Amino acid sequence: MCIIAIFHFTWHWNYYKNIIFSKKQKEKIKKFTTGVLEYKAGQKETSVKIESTLKLPIVVLGISAIITQIILLREFLSVFYGNELVIGIILANWMLLTGAGSYLGKFSDRIKNKVHFITFSLIFIAILPIITVFLLSSLRNIVFPVGSMISIISILYSSFILLMPYCLLSGFLFTLFCNVVSEKYQSNLINKVYSYEAIGSIAG
Repeated sequence: MCIIAIFHFTWHWNYYKNIIFSKKQKEKIKKFTTGVLEYKAGQKETSVKIESTLKLPIVVLGISAIITQIILLREFLSVFYGNELVIGIILANWMLLTGAGSYLGKFSDRIKNKVHFITFSLIFIAILPIITVFLLSSLRNIVFPVGSMISIISILYSSFILLMPYCLLSGFLFTLFCNVVSEKYQSNLINKVYSYEAIGSIAG
């Protein structure tokens, strides 16, 4: 995921450069020869500046996601004595559950107080990896005997269950951020939310 984030960042560098480094663009004003009618033109979607109070939690989500993915992947490999097949199963579950969470995010408009929900969700999403690692340790010592060969089916459903809380919530938050930012600025700014989350992934 980190490699993918770096690839996207470098591929769309000019776009990201406009977001990060560009100064506030001046609006061009065209005047008709009559001197009566004026209108503003040339304001692009990329000139929309998102507030830091919105950018920060999006970046934090990206940082949290990549760090959690790396830590949990290492823990799963330790428990399952994993190889490339185990990595593929875990990443497939990760993407499937995150996608499901993003889909569920379409119902985020039903949340009345989005600020409180985002705040508590980010706190919870910081605690979830610790709980998951603890459950993984229990899985190693209690559910699966030490030294035993674990079946592919067991790896599939156990990783699916353990990843479910974090991945569903992180996917839901991504869609929620897209809705909040787009509603606030009355424009489709999903690309900007994705950009800042990718920046967080690279930073992580």
